[in-house]
Amino acid sequence: MFSLRIVPNAKNEKIQWVCLSYCWGGDQPSKTTKANLDERLTLLPFADLPKTITDAITVTGRLGLRYLWVDALCIIQDDGDDVAREIATMPEVYRYAICTISASRASTSEEGFLQNHHTDDMHHSPIVLRITCPDGTPGQINLSNRGSEYRYVQEPIHKRAWCYQERILSPRIVDFGHTQVQWICKSKRFADGGRVERAASTDALLGSALQDLSQHELHDKWADIVSKYTRRDLTFAGDRLLAVSAVAAYFAPRFGCEYLAGHWKDSLALQLAWVAGRPKYTRPNVYVAPSWSWASVSDSVYWDMVDERVPAVDVLDCQVELTRSFAPLGAVSSGSLLLRGQMCEVTWYFNRSNKQTQVETGNFSFLADRETVETLPGYLTTHFQALVHRDALEPDWSSDPEASMKVLCLKLRARSQKGDSLCLFLVPAHGSKGALRRIASFRIVDAVYRFDPPIATDFFEGCERKEVKII
Repeated sequence: MFSLRIVPNAKNEKIQWVCLSYCWGGDQPSKTTKANLDERLTLLPFADLPKTITDAITVTGRLGLRYLWVDALCIIQDDGDDVAREIATMPEVYRYAICTISASRASTSEEGFLQNHHTDDMHHSPIVLRITCPDGTPGQINLSNRGSEYRYVQEPIHKRAWCYQERILSPRIVDFGHTQVQWICKSKRFADGGRVERAASTDALLGSALQDLSQHELHDKWADIVSKYTRRDLTFAGDRLLAVSAVAAYFAPRFGCEYLAGHWKDSLALQLAWVAGRPKYTRPNVYVAPSWSWASVSDSVYWDMVDERVPAVDVLDCQVELTRSFAPLGAVSSGSLLLRGQMCEVTWYFNRSNKQTQVETGNFSFLADRETVETLPGYLTTHFQALVHRDALEPDWSSDPEASMKVLCLKLRARSQKGDSLCLFLVPAHGSKGALRRIASFRIVDAVYRFDPPIATDFFEGCERKEVKII
C-alpha cells in the first residue's frame, strides 16, 4: 500500500515526475477541491482513488519514481483561477516529465489499464500457451500472426480533445492499449508484442520539431495540429480554446506574435481560410470565440491552403477580450476583426442539391457538381463550379428546398496558379450595429492550372475595397 499526499510546487527543488493522461469519463468524485485540499496535503487515501489513478501510481512506483502529476488531483477543480493557472503551466508539466503514462484503453477513470490484454480477434485466432512465470505464478503466452497491431482508432483516449496536447507535448509515453503496451519517444517505438509499424500514423510527439521550421512550415504545422485536435470530442464546448492552450504556448515563441482566439496575428489573413467540411453540430450554446475563429464551431476543421499564399484582404485590427488576463492563450469572452477587402452581395440557396444552382450574383451562377456544370451552355461564361461549406448546422433556418438568403461574399484569397478563389459568407450580427458574422466558406473553382486558357472572368470586378467588421 502506498502512502500518498499532494505536494505543493516546490521552487528550486529538483524532482523527477511522471504524468498521467487518461479519460475522465464523467465527473471525478476523487477530485481535489478547496474543501479537501488541506487534508490531502497531509494524506491522500489510496483506497479513495479510482482504478485508473491507482494503476498509474503502481506504474510510477515500478519505474522507481516518487512523483505523479494527475490533473484531477493536482488542480483545485472548483477554483477557476487555479484551473486557469495550472492549464497555463501544462506545457512545462508534460514536456519536462520523465514520461507520460497514457491510459489509452480506459474510457473512464474507474476502468484501470493494468488488466490483461485483449487479443485482436478481428484478424486472427491466437494460440494460447500456458506457462509458469519465473516467480512461480501461472501465466500465458499468446502466439498470433502479425495482425495484432496497435488499434489506434479503437482506444478511447484518442477520441478525447484534452488528451491530445498531453500526448504530443510529452517527451516519452508508456502507452497502455487494449492489445499492447508501447514505449514511444521522439525517435523510437517499441511494443511488448505484435506490430508497431502502423502506430507511426498516430499523433507524433512534438519534441524539438519546431526549431528548424520556416514561418510557412510553422503555419502548416499549426493548421495540422488544430485539424487533428478538432476531430476529438469535448464534454464542455467552452473548453475549445483551453484544451489546446498548452500547445499554443509551445508555439508562441516561434510565431513571436499575438495569439488571437486560436490564430496567430502575423498570419491571420491566411488562417481565416479554415473550412468546417460537413458539419454535424450546431454552434455551441455558450460563447466560445468570435465567428471568424475556428474555435467558434464544434466540428472538425481543416485549412484550404496552397503553396501560393497571397491573401486578398488587409487586416486592419483585431482585438480579443480574455476571460482571464493572466491566461493569454486561454479562453476569450469576445473578439472583433476589422478587414479591408472586396465584397459583393449574393443569393445563397442553402438547401439545394449539388446539381442545382446554389449561389447567384448578377449574371453568374455557381453549382457544386462538376459534371453537371460542364454540360450547361453557359459553362465558363455565366455558369461556374463552386463549393459552399457552411460552418455549422443551423436548426432555425428554413427546410424548404428553395429557401434562400442574401449574404455578403468577402473575397479572402484571390485565385493563383494552383489555388482557387476563396471567400467567406457573412451576415449581419445580431445586437451589434454594423458588424457581421461568418456563416460559411465559399470556394470558386478557378485556379489557373485547371483551365486552358484560364478563366478570364473576375467575379469581383467593380467591387470597391471596403472595411468590414466581423465578430
